[in-house]
Amino acid sequence: MNKNIFINEFSKLKRTLLVYLCVGSPLIISCIIFLYFFVDDGTVMAQVVGSRWLFFAELLQTYWGIFFLPLFVTLQTALLAGIEHNGKMWKLLYVQPVRKLDILSAKILTALIVVGVSQALLLPMTLVGGILLRRFNPALGFEPVAPLSQIILLNLSVYGLSLIIISLHAWVSLKWESFVTAVSFGIIATVSGVIVVNSRIAVYYPWAMPGLIANHFFEVDFPWANLGYSLGLSIIILLAGLLDLIKKETY
Repeated sequence: MNKNIFINEFSKLKRTLLVYLCVGSPLIISCIIFLYFFVDDGTVMAQVVGSRWLFFAELLQTYWGIFFLPLFVTLQTALLAGIEHNGKMWKLLYVQPVRKLDILSAKILTALIVVGVSQALLLPMTLVGGILLRRFNPALGFEPVAPLSQIILLNLSVYGLSLIIISLHAWVSLKWESFVTAVSFGIIATVSGVIVVNSRIAVYYPWAMPGLIANHFFEVDFPWANLGYSLGLSIIILLAGLLDLIKKETY
């Protein structure tokens, strides 16, 4: 991939809503979960067997994975593609002496990185939230030292489990010019994930899988099968999407 194309993609993000969403989305869910525990008198944590830190991290990642992550990916990919769609810039891009594949790959890679940044921000937010709760609400029983390696593993796993929806939304957003189409697809898929959350297929339904796996991440075996499924299917979707977008002739 041409490095300049990739750098150019990130330069387009300056002073856009996408930057605020990237930081704001994990911050909002972190504040909500923090406040939930901040006003607790210890009743919730009294029922927890094991590390309070891990329970706190699991709950944060669960709500992030089921509600915030799918909607963030929906808006993020729609806004990213909209930079070119709204300005009718595709024709101008494609007449440049650069491969069409490189242009599209840079767009998709940017989407993957932006979501990855938001996911990564949840780590320090989890740690800061836990430290503040330990200081201001000792009844919760947070341990003096956070199990950092396990929280990092949870964070990375949730990102890995989200690769399918990032790939699908990137494809949809780049293929169809309409912002409404891309957002509607994401909302319908997210709501469907909430509906099927108690079914047998939920742990393999892309829009529900990250949150559901996070919900009992430290109580069950490591989700190798789900991660393999996510990685394999996302690669297939990305290849199919690139092939489809390269063949597209109208912009």
